[in-house]
Amino acid sequence: MTTFSKDLWSGTLSIEGGNNQTRITIESKSTNGGTVSVDLSDQDLDELIKHLLSRRPNNLPSAHTIGDAVFFNLWEKQIVAEVHAVHFTQSKVKYDLNLLSDDGYQTRIYNVDSAFVTKSKD
Repeated sequence: MTTFSKDLWSGTLSIEGGNNQTRITIESKSTNGGTVSVDLSDQDLDELIKHLLSRRPNNLPSAHTIGDAVFFNLWEKQIVAEVHAVHFTQSKVKYDLNLLSDDGYQTRIYNVDSAFVTKSKD
């Protein structure tokens, strides 16, 4: 059985999991407090986590993530590419790109400055 417990200003949040079941308990510290417990199946817990993550804003300092289709802009030429990796330095974001040719060939280039990578042709 796995257990997670976090003391909060207003109470305690506990999560216990095992046997395809998870119990989430919130215990209030107020004078007339109480305890609320919810039992979730693994599937329900997965859906709850997906929902919570979908509400979280993208706070990454990168405009693109791994797997994104992008354009590699090299002077007037715009080459269709896919983001393979994202690298962060102190002041820059750089990408490793899989470049896709019109005849089906693919090659990878490394550490491309973000100034050369866009989501659209504009």
